[in-house]
Amino acid sequence: MMNDEEVILVNFWSSPFGCRVKIAMEEKGIPYKYIEEDLFNKSSFLSAINPVHKKVPVLVHNHKPICESLNILEYVDEIWSDRSPRFLASDPHQRAQARFWANFIDRELYEASQKIYIGKGEEQVVGKNEVLRILKLVEGELGDKPFFGGDNLGLVDITLVPFYSRFYTWETFGKFSIEEECPGLMAWAKRGTSWYAMANKRPNSGTRRDSGEFESRNPSRYAEGILEPLRGGLQELDHHPTIFSLQKPQELFKRTLVIPDHKR
Repeated sequence: MMNDEEVILVNFWSSPFGCRVKIAMEEKGIPYKYIEEDLFNKSSFLSAINPVHKKVPVLVHNHKPICESLNILEYVDEIWSDRSPRFLASDPHQRAQARFWANFIDRELYEASQKIYIGKGEEQVVGKNEVLRILKLVEGELGDKPFFGGDNLGLVDITLVPFYSRFYTWETFGKFSIEEECPGLMAWAKRGTSWYAMANKRPNSGTRRDSGEFESRNPSRYAEGILEPLRGGLQELDHHPTIFSLQKPQELFKRTLVIPDHKR
């Protein structure tokens, strides 16, 4: 990447869709500037770079905006194809399969999980069953592979892993255990702890900011400097930590109400 290239990520700290882009940028070691968007008081800048949906994430590359997280992931992989890892395989069939599963997760999982958060009675049960159905299908696609694409991190892994930070919330509201229902998927998710910990680093509360360029990091070290500042609002759970496992259920619920406003 040329030194004079401008790369900006506009995001909201807890967005799982923005997490995908952060993971992709960090994995490839691409320096970028970060702007935190206030979704309760959206800026004119966001409206200008995403006039259709006015949602995050948006990647701005040399003054040209790219919207929608999966679209951004493919753009990043293509533009910085000289940087490892590659998120899509060279084989056309493997690329098609990865896109199918990434779109399936993107389309199905988020909507189903909302029924667990805000539904009551039968609707909440339906949401839980839908989430488990989706996760079991995805687990079947993973099989015994370390990553969905085989031996290397790829598009499907990056698409799914930010939702790991919501697993505990789904379990709490839906009264079920993902580890019991999908042990293979949970084993995969635990290997991704460093990815989502990096991506869920929270900026100063309620502020828009330009954090400057992020330095390239070894993926295995993401969590080292990031989990520690979160300890005050983070519970260390038996099976996994999550920024959404707050001490007070009402705080947890408030967090979930923010999510629909920044979908993809």
